[in-house]
Amino acid sequence: MPLGSARFGLLGGADLGSLKLIQSQSFSSVSSVAFESIEESTYDVHLLTLYANRPSSSGTGYFGFQLRESGTYETANVYDAAWIFDSVADSGNYVNTTGDNVMQMGTGTSHTCKITGYAYFYNLGDSSVHSGMTFHHMIPETSGTSFSSYGGSLLPQASTVDGIKMTWDVGDNISGYATLYGLGA
Repeated sequence: MPLGSARFGLLGGADLGSLKLIQSQSFSSVSSVAFESIEESTYDVHLLTLYANRPSSSGTGYFGFQLRESGTYETANVYDAAWIFDSVADSGNYVNTTGDNVMQMGTGTSHTCKITGYAYFYNLGDSSVHSGMTFHHMIPETSGTSFSSYGGSLLPQASTVDGIKMTWDVGDNISGYATLYGLGA
């Protein structure tokens, strides 16, 4: 086979662009959901898809992720993030934060809403580089102030990450489902 074909993964047996289901979870009345068998030594990229229902509007709720390093979740104020959000009420905003206790997935909301979206995680099993996440989501609120966000977050320390926890900082009774995939191998 010509060398050019090998460069494009056409040698047969290569499955570089496929998604492999790692775990799917349904949840009800929780404030966090953990994925603790993420096959970090197999996959450089992970995809997490999400649907969550926030049934109440008690306080502004921020949704995000905490990463587990060697069996312990990083809960200190170490995550950095930046994102853009746009809503039907305004022309959009740019936000950046440093020193958060979660990898924020966009702006918070104080309304009853449903969150649909996805996040890609990079380098979780590679202890020589920082772990990162990019995301996109849509939040249609019952108040009519729906918005969409996209951006990314970083754990700015080199470590092996062996788990991902989704968390809501207001402890609302969140229900929904999430699926974690490994990309290529």
